[in-house]
Amino acid sequence: MGVNITSTSAPTYVPISTQTLLSSASTINFNSIPGTYTDLVLVINTKKTSGGAANPILTFNSGSSGSGVRIYSYGSATGTSIDTSNLYVGDYSTTFSQAIVHIQNYANSTTYKPIILRGSIIDSSVVINAASYNSTSPITQMSLGANATAYDIGSTFNLYGILAA
Repeated sequence: MGVNITSTSAPTYVPISTQTLLSSASTINFNSIPGTYTDLVLVINTKKTSGGAANPILTFNSGSSGSGVRIYSYGSATGTSIDTSNLYVGDYSTTFSQAIVHIQNYANSTTYKPIILRGSIIDSSVVINAASYNSTSPITQMSLGANATAYDIGSTFNLYGILAA
């Protein structure tokens, strides 16, 4: 049994906002997100100003977070956790770390929003989080808080809208 694909066009990533830090910051905001796409993708490349690993927290619409199940591997330590009040976006440390957040159906006003997050600190950890923004409100604003210290100079945050996902 095969898959019948009727469309010849691939989903298109459209840049909505790009932020590159010229000074440290404890919170990154994306305001006035247009509701014209099917999905959102947030790509981050961050490091923090000091200390060990920490978990950035993603919130929507001025403070609401989500819940999810996190699977992680920190060197030889592996495990899972259930996050009921904070939506953690991977890890970050004083070396650059990457994360990708895919928010599906973000502009819908009748359903919760499924979210897949994946992140890593180079050579030390991998985190995957299957989550949900538990609100039927469309997402029009996002914030990424640096929960332990500030994001350092050179950190980048790129928000894309996906057409026809």
